[in-house]
Amino acid sequence: MKKTVAILLTCLYLAGCASYTPPTEFDPEQHARIRVFYGLHIPDTIIYIGRVCKKPGMPYFVAARNVLSSLVPNKTIGMPITEDMHTSSYHEYIIPAGNTITVHMARESVRRVYFVPEAGADYETYMRSERDGELIVNKLIVNADGSITKQKEKGGNYGLYGSGGWLFRKDW
Repeated sequence: MKKTVAILLTCLYLAGCASYTPPTEFDPEQHARIRVFYGLHIPDTIIYIGRVCKKPGMPYFVAARNVLSSLVPNKTIGMPITEDMHTSSYHEYIIPAGNTITVHMARESVRRVYFVPEAGADYETYMRSERDGELIVNKLIVNADGSITKQKEKGGNYGLYGSGGWLFRKDW
């Protein structure tokens, strides 16, 4: 039942939004990049260009479809290499900088987080666990020695449905 509710909510969100094709050329003055991890137990991932889909025509794209995404090779666009890349499947995308981005993951429960990416910055996103897990967005910072520091982004991490029942927030 919970899975059906999550799928229906995702369909309702997409019904009022407009499909978006991410840019193919990275301009560090106008864009940021995001790596989306996915897999068998990682939910479908939708990226909204804006804060959720509050009005018709809000652009979005499907970044990963759990198992189905594993049928294609990892999509890379030159982001810094992290240790997680060696054990996980992922796709990388170019996103507009300076505008709110909402990462929406849905499987048995729905999670979303929003943040404003900085121009030229790199981010990665994943869900910590399959059910009622925390949706994480990390900014990747390349240090002088070439090592990578992950800085958890501020923003919101709000579930639409979890084991405790429906959760509501005024800012949805």
